[in-house]
Amino acid sequence: MSRIARERLNASFFHVMCQGINKEMLFNLDKQKEKYLFLLKENMFKFDIQIIAYCIMSNHVHILIYSEDMCKLSKFMKCVNTEYAQYYNYIEKRVGYVFRDRFKSQAITDKKYLYQCINYIHLNPVKAGMVALPQEYIYSSYNDYMSNSGITQNKIFGRLFDGKNFAILENFSNCSDFIDENIDKNTIMDEYICNFIKKNKIGIECIFSEKKYLCHIIKTLLRSTCIRKKDIGEKFGMTWKWINTIVNE
Repeated sequence: MSRIARERLNASFFHVMCQGINKEMLFNLDKQKEKYLFLLKENMFKFDIQIIAYCIMSNHVHILIYSEDMCKLSKFMKCVNTEYAQYYNYIEKRVGYVFRDRFKSQAITDKKYLYQCINYIHLNPVKAGMVALPQEYIYSSYNDYMSNSGITQNKIFGRLFDGKNFAILENFSNCSDFIDENIDKNTIMDEYICNFIKKNKIGIECIFSEKKYLCHIIKTLLRSTCIRKKDIGEKFGMTWKWINTIVNE
């Protein structure tokens, strides 16, 4: 591979996202997250792809992949998702499709955009209310970056970061202008609501019967990089005026 340009990248970096069918929580258990991570690492050498960053959430997965052959990338994702679907159906005693789509991918051709994408992936658990800090979440590559271990040992990293450490990423920690056009915004909201319910040990009905819960959820979602008042209004069946009232309280 030729040296990576300072600002522009070749079209070999892809932000991949997979999510469960019918918004199903495919990775609700630790053993399920561990299984998917095992399949990612086991198959990346077989298909000659390199994982740059990843985060396994409860109902979707983000993976930043380097591959010079899109065909190999497609085969890699098909293999991983097929094997996981077989495993998931077996332990859950179910049949049928597991993932909503084959997978979604977005080419990353700008270096700044790449750094923002890495941070966007690592900050997913924070935005979903699962942890306060990205290093507290063990099913992402964040701690590999901080300890210079794990996936950062592959050959692409030295060229990608010009031999420097990963402190450069701190400049992009507030990746407010990174917009993932492929992610279903309802997926983000569903994940946050699910984790909020679990953390507070309440039922879904409490969100609508207790104004304090609804206010907290709406204000938190609006701090996300891609959730807008319009999205929240459609999700909860609320008017713009009512949302503004809550935000301004």
